[in-house]
Amino acid sequence: MDVMTLHLAVTFAICLGVVLVGSRVRALVRRLRAPKFYATTLLNKSETKLFARLTKATRPGWQICPQVSYGEFVRCENFRRFASVNAKRADFVVCDAGFNVIGVIEYQGSGHWGSTRRSRRDAKGRDKVKRRALSEARIPLLELYDGYTATEIERWMHMLDRKAAGN
Repeated sequence: MDVMTLHLAVTFAICLGVVLVGSRVRALVRRLRAPKFYATTLLNKSETKLFARLTKATRPGWQICPQVSYGEFVRCENFRRFASVNAKRADFVVCDAGFNVIGVIEYQGSGHWGSTRRSRRDAKGRDKVKRRALSEARIPLLELYDGYTATEIERWMHMLDRKAAGN
């Protein structure tokens, strides 16, 4: 191998090394600059207040489970239909002592509808899918809006209690 070929080979190897090291450095910098995960509360302030009211109105032995994926308590043999609800969350699920789902509470608080026409339309679509799934699964739904009353919750819990008792 002559000197010129050797020089080209060494130059090429150095350039290749610089490119490889450079790309690894860029990947490392991207990873270091990437936003970090952080913990947050499961419920916002209005949901926490509602949770306390629901817990107070709940029959002894029953549980209120917040932020439960619909895919955990609703099934469908058609994958496409199942996928339409699988990742959606119920705000609160009421379960008996055996963790059988007795009812679902969806809280349509001030942030539920978003601030644009599109976000409102999307929320209406999600709500429609949830209502249909719960109706087909024969799971009672209580939708609470801003300004709900303790009486609404108590009536609904009483209805669930009668249903659970078979009356």
